[in-house]
Amino acid sequence: MQQKIFSQLRNKVEGKATGKFGYTILVTKLKDCSPGVLNEDTGNAHFKVQYFALVFRPFKGEILPAEVKSISKQGFFAQAGPLEIFVSSQLMPEEFKYDTSTGAPTFVELDEDDDIRIRVGTMVRIKLVGLRFAADDISVIGTIKDDYLGPFI
Repeated sequence: MQQKIFSQLRNKVEGKATGKFGYTILVTKLKDCSPGVLNEDTGNAHFKVQYFALVFRPFKGEILPAEVKSISKQGFFAQAGPLEIFVSSQLMPEEFKYDTSTGAPTFVELDEDDDIRIRVGTMVRIKLVGLRFAADDISVIGTIKDDYLGPFI
């Protein structure tokens, strides 16, 4: 019975966001399980459980590596594990300009030696500046304007 409850718990919470705890990556073990209560309408048993889990919870000011997933004139979206981060063009150094001359949208920094491009698939270092926790989602705004942030070179 414990194994079935553990399996149902993992299916219900793993890979999902909960507001104050962040993303549940893995349920490691059950701590406590109450006796079941039957639902007379469906015949299902409901159990109150306490469990240990590995979670990913972002914090304001945290610096994360992320992969760029999409680019528009307003900025780009990047993925850091289960977390999707939006970086606005106002939160990028002024040297980065939106460019579509290569066919795909990119942000390019023209340098004396070579040009540095942010395109889909580029790994970037992002500082989290804003977080909003909803019941089942986490919205994040990031910046690459500070020192040592931006694309990995």
